[in-house]
Amino acid sequence: MPVQKGGVTKEDLKNFKTEIVHQFRIFHQEMLTQIKHIREGVANLDQKIDRFREEIKEKLNNATQLTGPAIIPAGQKKETFY
Repeated sequence: MPVQKGGVTKEDLKNFKTEIVHQFRIFHQEMLTQIKHIREGVANLDQKIDRFREEIKEKLNNATQLTGPAIIPAGQKKETFY
């Protein structure tokens, strides 16, 4: 905007407002895009964690099936049968 003698005109203010609104819309669109990427990343991590939990649960179940009653939870006494 060129410097004018005599102050700012209504046309200058209107042009300034239009430019500000335009820049805000650009900023808004960029922000929405970034939020969308973050949302997708969080969803992917959530799925990855769920798969990991299932794998760990499976491995733990397999390990406890192999060891059977050899592992006794803390606080419980082992029964003797002799």
